Amino acid sequence: LHKQKAYNCYVNESLPVAERLSKQIISLPMHSELESKEVDFICKIIQKFNWLRKKLNIVLFAYNFPHRKTHDFIHEIIRLSQSRDNFYKLSLILAADFIKIHSTKSIFKKEQDALNCSPKELAEKYSIPFKVVAHNSLQSISLIKKHKINFGIISGARILKKEIIQEIRYGIL
Repeated sequence: LHKQKAYNCYVNESLPVAERLSKQIISLPMHSELESKEVDFICKIIQKFNWLRKKLNIVLFAYNFPHRKTHDFIHEIIRLSQSRDNFYKLSLILAADFIKIHSTKSIFKKEQDALNCSPKELAEKYSIPFKVVAHNSLQSISLIKKHKINFGIISGARILKKEIIQEIRYGIL
């Protein structure tokens, strides 16, 4: 990250851990202003990775309130799971309640699409286990183990702790 143009003030810094991790991690655009067509494009790129040709039991780290990115990811993962290859299964949704954070206000104003259902309603529609938990809790670890999760997707979460990440064999997007 520190070698990218936006962070050129750090280009001469020696950050060996960041450099090692950059060879192991894929960084994709993920932010609240993503359009549905951009999420679709990202998912299509992910499908092209041959290393993902494994049966994935997916946990979606989501919010427990209507949220565009969560909504789009649920629909897209379900669509992928119904494909002829059937490599993907949304096995669990871990939904965190709203937490007020102190952050700078965005200079960009984007109208949020009105969502006609909550993540819980979508989970019920598709028969996906839905649990309201703190993402970094022991309960999350227990649920990840119980559902044999091997891949995670963050559609709404802050920072996941090492203990959560280590439980997920193929990684977290």
